[in-house]
Amino acid sequence: WLRDPRLRDDPRTGEELARMAVARLHWQDTTAALRRFKQLELLRVVLRDVDAAVPERGPGMGPGPGDELTAIAEACLVAGLRAELRQRADALGLTAPDDLPVSITIVGMGTLAGGELTYASDLDVLFVHEPAEGADENEATALALSIATNVIASLSRITPDGNAFDVDADLRPEGRSGPLARSLASYEAYWERWAEPWEHQALLRVRRVAGDR
Repeated sequence: WLRDPRLRDDPRTGEELARMAVARLHWQDTTAALRRFKQLELLRVVLRDVDAAVPERGPGMGPGPGDELTAIAEACLVAGLRAELRQRADALGLTAPDDLPVSITIVGMGTLAGGELTYASDLDVLFVHEPAEGADENEATALALSIATNVIASLSRITPDGNAFDVDADLRPEGRSGPLARSLASYEAYWERWAEPWEHQALLRVRRVAGDR
């Protein structure tokens, strides 16, 4: 595996990485799957990074570490959320996650949004949810909070082999004192009435990274 030159010469796309991460969920539990996926892909990026620094190979080898590390992180977020939604649908006896009473989006902020992750970066995120049409709003919100909590845990949980990523949602409204997930209307109400200037500035650099488009 380490001797395969394609691992150093050919970057993997975000879509490819997401498929690989999701595929691991079929034969490993979520925490183990994402941790192992991240470790292997991180090693691949390190090899590409070191190879690019060898003078005779020169520059021009495609995306830099920031791009690829960001794609790996997004793949883990996609897989972690998908696994949690699937488990919730199964537990409720639903045919598919689309039948859940709530939809969820994960929004990346900062270096995650900008595609500039480093080897030591954590993932700054916001969780946005919307109740399905006709769903009980309180039940949908409770489900969204539980899903967000478990997605963070699946990536951040420390095991004997480490973790996948530290996922940080502390940039959300009211920080650690605020709810982990909000509806878009709730976010907008907070930003219009209470947000500090730095919170508005932080919103200049956000984008969707996983979940319902």
